[in-house]
Amino acid sequence: MRKELQHYRGPHCFVPLVRKQADSYCSLDILFLRRDSPGSVIRSGGDLDNRLKVLLDALKVPDSCEGLPESPEYDPIYCLLQDDDQITKIGITTDRILTPIGEGEKVHDVLLVIHVYVYRSTNAHQVVGLPSSI
Repeated sequence: MRKELQHYRGPHCFVPLVRKQADSYCSLDILFLRRDSPGSVIRSGGDLDNRLKVLLDALKVPDSCEGLPESPEYDPIYCLLQDDDQITKIGITTDRILTPIGEGEKVHDVLLVIHVYVYRSTNAHQVVGLPSSI
């Protein structure tokens, strides 16, 4: 694998799909399913903005080794983003999980369906809805 694609954090090698070297960016459309009643996504189980921050941190190359296991389980570790500043748009729709809580599940567990649109900055009209003639 080419070295410029790899980002090391201690013994861990991360390879992001969306990279600054490729001048690539992405937008995310997130379906956020939870068991809370409608309208309570902000009051119970953690603020939506905090939940979103945790998700975005999980999608990118970590800033440090803190919280990572000592030895890598996988090598390399593929992730979506080199850095979360490459996200240009986030759309979130919340709804309910209607199935009963299964074995090992908790009431505050969530299910996320994430649609990722990757593009280069020269094709920004594909994401932000600008006419292609601009």
